[in-house]
Amino acid sequence: MKIIRNQTQGYLWGKNCMAWPLFSNQDLNVKEELIPPKSQEEMHFHKSSQQYIYILEGEAFCILNKQEFTLQAGDSIHIPTGALHQIKNIHHSFLRFLLISSPPVNDDINYP
Repeated sequence: MKIIRNQTQGYLWGKNCMAWPLFSNQDLNVKEELIPPKSQEEMHFHKSSQQYIYILEGEAFCILNKQEFTLQAGDSIHIPTGALHQIKNIHHSFLRFLLISSPPVNDDINYP
């Protein structure tokens, strides 16, 4: 068994969000992501990847195929391949979550 410590450097995505890669191979990608208060990702979908989001801290406003959800710490959601989705942080505290993608997203981000 290999223990992985988060010593990777983060990178900026979107306008002001951050991500830290935790694990990646050809089948799976795991990241920790941070969305600052009053920030969001753009509405998008993936043609090849499915995703799973697990909220670590804060509260997320999620739109998935025109349905709206509020997710709190300990909540999770599966985003099927091809599903139009968006995560927003409409609150005054940071939103921190794990993002698991299979296969890794890479260039598979499509905007409507």
